[in-house]
Amino acid sequence: MVSSRQLILASGYFREQFDGPWKLKHQTNSRHVFQLPLKCTNSEAFMILIKILHGHSMNVPRKVTLRTLTDIALLVDTYKCLEAAESFADTWICALNSRLPKTYSEIAHMWTYIAYVFEKTHIFQMMTKLAVKSSKRRITSHLPIPPTVFLKVEKQREALILRVLEFTNRTVSRLEHVATSNNCVSAAIILGTLSVLLADLRLLGHKASQSFHYASFATISKALNQLNIEKTPSIRHRTKAISSCLEALERGIKGLQLCDVYEK
Repeated sequence: MVSSRQLILASGYFREQFDGPWKLKHQTNSRHVFQLPLKCTNSEAFMILIKILHGHSMNVPRKVTLRTLTDIALLVDTYKCLEAAESFADTWICALNSRLPKTYSEIAHMWTYIAYVFEKTHIFQMMTKLAVKSSKRRITSHLPIPPTVFLKVEKQREALILRVLEFTNRTVSRLEHVATSNNCVSAAIILGTLSVLLADLRLLGHKASQSFHYASFATISKALNQLNIEKTPSIRHRTKAISSCLEALERGIKGLQLCDVYEK
């Protein structure tokens, strides 16, 4: 049994339910009990939120698992009660903050959604930067993250891959010119090694106008930085140029701010 008064005060969703068309359709029975459909599969997360909405803060845990926090975020998003849960979310997020992922995975999806619901701009930007860097195609999620997030992440990812393509194409053309016009053995070695690697990554001959979904920037960067080239001075220079370009591109990854989600 829960208090409709407390739910109305804390939740925009329940306020609409009790005062809107639902109330007209569902009349109270003799004991004045409403039965509301609840959109929740995690009973632990739901009970935690109910305790928060009823002001039973002493019974609210100070630590939760990432999965439970994600489910609480889903409830907060659904029931429009950010203000009531925000301070508790700060505590939970702080306790889990050291476990933020370094690669994009289901865990990163969860953190993206948590940051979106609880308006944690720094974490949101970190996770979307990770998505730009580590994804190899447009991302989808079972969580109700706004589609505009994935559209804008994909736009940044495509722009990043295009920069890589432009750089590698220039490098190949330059090496071809040096190798043929100057009969430079070291340039030919670099060209051969680089061409094989680019072919493996499906970058060789790829047109900038075509979508690219064969490898992420992180995968491409790691492969190019591990070029196994004989260490002659001219080759060291070329290797350094590749590494410097990739580092600059990675530093330039912006990710998204929360305000970007609402921009048209």
